Amino acid sequence: MARRKSDLPPLGLPEQIGGLATAPSDRGDETQERFRYQWAIGVWLLAQSLTGTRPMRALWCEHHEDYLLELPAGRYVAVQVKTDSRENAEWRWSDDALVDSVARFCAFEKMHGAAIDGYEFVSNAAPYVPGPTAKRADSLAASPGRLTQCCSQASSHSEVPEPYQAAFVRLVGKTGGDAAVLFQVLRKLRFAQGPVL
Repeated sequence: MARRKSDLPPLGLPEQIGGLATAPSDRGDETQERFRYQWAIGVWLLAQSLTGTRPMRALWCEHHEDYLLELPAGRYVAVQVKTDSRENAEWRWSDDALVDSVARFCAFEKMHGAAIDGYEFVSNAAPYVPGPTAKRADSLAASPGRLTQCCSQASSHSEVPEPYQAAFVRLVGKTGGDAAVLFQVLRKLRFAQGPVL
């Protein structure tokens, strides 16, 4: 049966409100894009192993974390992969996806911390690093790299200097309430930037 140009699509256009153009809410393509990105990071990790850049005995996928790297000595690195589609995105401690990943790492640290050499947060977006003119305490403390660096330089969480101590205390409340565990996770945490989406 031939359609005439004046015929409307059957049942109208999907998700139209009052017959007016409306942005679709089907997130299937976006979700698939995120999965493809995670798979690509898995291939990147395998390539590091094959080239000898990062020796590993096994790469476990979706096992405790997005990836769990089993190192030759029988120790592990837990990897979370997150994407951010915002233009010029940078990860800050105010971003729920970053905080949720750190909370997952804290739970993992409580159970298996003695066998974990490191935690990695891999993303298409870099962590926020304040510029040389940044002076506001909240801007400085929003930097994931600065807080992890301060934790690496301190011998206990109480020695983390301000304004990073305030950020650390807020993060304790968001990640399970155990300052000692969070301190260990942040000392082991590394950031890696993958390719663009």
